[in-house]
Amino acid sequence: MRPFPLRARHAAGALLGCAVIAPAAFAQDTAHGDLGVGVVSRPEYIGSNRQRTNLVPVLRVELPTSYAYLGNRYGGNPLQLGFTPLNTGKWIAGVSVSYQNIAPRKTSDGDYLHGLKDIDRSVLGGFLLGYRFRPGGLLSLRSDTDLSGHGQGTTITLAAQQAFPINDHFAIVTGPRIVWGNRQHNTTYFGVDTAKTPETMLPGYHAPAGFQEYSLNIGVRYATEGDWVIGGGISAGKLLANVKDSPVVKETSQVTASVYAGWHF
Repeated sequence: MRPFPLRARHAAGALLGCAVIAPAAFAQDTAHGDLGVGVVSRPEYIGSNRQRTNLVPVLRVELPTSYAYLGNRYGGNPLQLGFTPLNTGKWIAGVSVSYQNIAPRKTSDGDYLHGLKDIDRSVLGGFLLGYRFRPGGLLSLRSDTDLSGHGQGTTITLAAQQAFPINDHFAIVTGPRIVWGNRQHNTTYFGVDTAKTPETMLPGYHAPAGFQEYSLNIGVRYATEGDWVIGGGISAGKLLANVKDSPVVKETSQVTASVYAGWHF
């Protein structure tokens, strides 16, 4: 039997795309982690009042060094390669590069978006600073910047998570998250420039830099006695003052739910 580690050493399951509890640095001879696929129901875009269902990859792999990883071990997109040159028992600091597996917005998501531009998937460069404040707990601050020139700008995410192992196989992880966007990011996602998009029927809106969304996340993970893991999660968020009044926003409450299955090796 392969027990589920009580201190959530193998990234105790979290909502797809959200931060996961990470282990302390340790030496290892081979890569190990989770590979699989999940189904996520999420708003069609940030601020939409309609849901979209997508298949998404599950990728959380610890490489044969404690200073490199694949997947969303510390949050962000699952299609991610990261390096953490600082990785002690308490502190983590590093950089990453990732690719968005889902396009942030398409004008086909709603008739009222006619005339606005699609927000294409981008390659993002990230910086990470994390602190393990107790067994199974992680406080993280990460930034993600658009490297593809698609106008997505920069976001900064502050998150706290705590894992609660129930037994050798089952664990729950939960915590809050808040996202800040710079002016370029908020303008692309929430702004309406009627001079640049004359076909739109929406009123003009200026979206300054500021906090975008606050959410509470909870995830579960069950490890079988074999080599399989299943899990899922839900995130309930609220758009904040700097963006909630945008005419693009049809619903300020944002809910994302996911289930996944994978192979643990």
